[in-house]
Amino acid sequence: MPSIHRHEVGAGGGDMSSLDRALRRLGTKFERLPREMTAAAVKAQEAAAERIVRRQKSLAPKDRGNLVDAIMWETEPGTVSTRVFVNYSKTNGKPRAPHGHLVEFGAAPHVIESEKPMGVQGKFGHRVEHPGAPAQPFFYPGYRAERSESKREIRKALQEAAQKVARG
Repeated sequence: MPSIHRHEVGAGGGDMSSLDRALRRLGTKFERLPREMTAAAVKAQEAAAERIVRRQKSLAPKDRGNLVDAIMWETEPGTVSTRVFVNYSKTNGKPRAPHGHLVEFGAAPHVIESEKPMGVQGKFGHRVEHPGAPAQPFFYPGYRAERSESKREIRKALQEAAQKVARG
């Protein structure tokens, strides 16, 4: 019967086997993987958001107001969450466009009433019959136009990050 030779590894002071070295390298790679993937995801999402915003701005009506300047994106600090939005209410020096949804979807004719006179020097009085406005979609068409390419670029960035970690 053949004899089995054992080679003890670890705390007993023996040599580290090639298997132990390989497992240690693999463990190091698994520790790096989430950091690399997160960084790649954020970078790719921000590039995608920038493309989407550029497209939305190109589609938005440019009559007057702050609509084009109020289309923006941001990444929530400490997360992998990037969002594209029309800034409605922030007042921290960023342009605001509280009417963005009305431009996107349109508005039916309606009456606007106010306790204070409306318009420059109150020239419209306390009641205005708004004629409505046709929809001028810019937000969702801009998103849909860039969605496939954005997903492809994010997937590619994640694959490249994983391959980079796997190589070394």
